[in-house]
Amino acid sequence: MKSIFFTGCWLFGILALQAQGLISKPSYFKTELDSLLETQIVVSLDSLFHDMSDFKLSTKYLKEEESELTKAVLNRYFVSSIRRKRTFFKDYSFKLINLYETKKNNYFLTVVVTKLKSNEVHHIIDLLATPTNQKIVFFTPIKHHAQFWKNHTVGNITYHFRDTISLLNAKEFDRKNTLISQKLGLTPDSFDFYMCYNEQEVLNLLGIRFLSDRVGLTRNGFGVYTKTICAIENHEDFSHDVFHYYSGKVNQPQDRNWITEEGVAYLWGNAYYTDPNGEMVLLTRLVSELNAYLDSHPDAKLFELFERNTKIFSHIAPEISVRSTIAGVLAHEIENKKGQEGINTLINAGSKNRLETFLTATEHLIGVNKHNFNTRVKKLLKRYPTEE
Repeated sequence: MKSIFFTGCWLFGILALQAQGLISKPSYFKTELDSLLETQIVVSLDSLFHDMSDFKLSTKYLKEEESELTKAVLNRYFVSSIRRKRTFFKDYSFKLINLYETKKNNYFLTVVVTKLKSNEVHHIIDLLATPTNQKIVFFTPIKHHAQFWKNHTVGNITYHFRDTISLLNAKEFDRKNTLISQKLGLTPDSFDFYMCYNEQEVLNLLGIRFLSDRVGLTRNGFGVYTKTICAIENHEDFSHDVFHYYSGKVNQPQDRNWITEEGVAYLWGNAYYTDPNGEMVLLTRLVSELNAYLDSHPDAKLFELFERNTKIFSHIAPEISVRSTIAGVLAHEIENKKGQEGINTLINAGSKNRLETFLTATEHLIGVNKHNFNTRVKKLLKRYPTEE
């Protein structure tokens, strides 16, 4: 019976490859796998890429236990990057350039995606393949790459790292994870947290060995996807995006105002990015810096800074936003005056015309509007608790 099944798979594989044919192999391709297994893997891999060609990746070709994380990785770093290129699957070649067994029934493979006309590389993707329920399925190699790393659990967070972690930072993140979830009426989730030095390491860990859209970029992490986080520049605190993660559980996309979201993320979490010393940047520090900026620029208008989102924190981190800093200060005042109900109102001010809807909400909650913005916000900044 088993031989009949495999013979059927072999015939199916030949027919399927002739019919689909997205995945090819270069002339130098070699593998130690037997030809039947090789064909099964190639056929299934071809089906996986055909599935993504509709820009709607399902989980039917993914390993069940890893399916949601693998889907998140492929959607974020492959499907989303080609979504606007409607003829992508006609204009690019997909070549299987490596395939080998890593342990019993686990096979590591690499696919390079190249533009046909210019031969420019667009993606290099690593995946693991395994036979399950009489078919081949695929999954991200994150656990494979981190299998010899150290592990340490702090509260609800399990850290995976090469050398050491800061337990002080880890405990602070665990504290914020609990606090943020509880403020939003939720139970804190547990996370697997992988420590990476930069975005290129994150991509490699997840199986995205090369992505032309992200060449040379270092300043982003990954998460929160299916309770998995990869660090921002090797820092243990991911509380900025953890707020967005929990907010997404209780608030609808069409209602969420992203000026508020970023402001509350700065307030309850951090500014996401690290400073030149690798330290996470907190709202208290940004308020102190903003007050100093206003003192040295007496003609500066807070509403103009807020509306234009003027870059004034580049000496700390070029990505940090003065708009989000001010939104965080306003959220702090609303939380003090109106409690969690006020914060919920501000978060759900609306996703469209977000500046107008944000100001409509602040006027309703604490009387701050475009006309009194400069004087009211300046007073809030001066009395905000800042660093020594």
